[in-house]
Amino acid sequence: MTLALQAQSNGRTTYNATRPCRHGHYERYVASNNCVECNRLALQRGKIKSKFTRIRAEYGLDREAYLAMVFDQQSSCRICGRHEPDHFKLHIDHCHDTGLVRGLLCGPCNQGIGLLRHSSERLRLAIAYLGGATQ
Repeated sequence: MTLALQAQSNGRTTYNATRPCRHGHYERYVASNNCVECNRLALQRGKIKSKFTRIRAEYGLDREAYLAMVFDQQSSCRICGRHEPDHFKLHIDHCHDTGLVRGLLCGPCNQGIGLLRHSSERLRLAIAYLGGATQ
């Protein structure tokens, strides 16, 4: 009985092969015999590629332009300056009228602008309200 069949009969989904994959990993999936680590890395690469494809389609930014924006903003929110180690967690803010990208924002700042309907007048009113000014 092979190692894969033994693992499967014991209810496991992975097993340790006797020989490594070409990258030196031993753990394999029972069902496909694929390397667990190489499969994880391939999925991660696919996820990143998918994110860049979406960014290009939605905002017209190629990979280099997006990464330049991340570098220029030091992976931080353009409004509050909060640093985000995973730059994909920053939101790409854009003008809904022209489609032009303004910068990268953290979730709360992006939501704040959205809830104020991207209106500078509403923002001024909100600032006046927070400052205790009356009209």
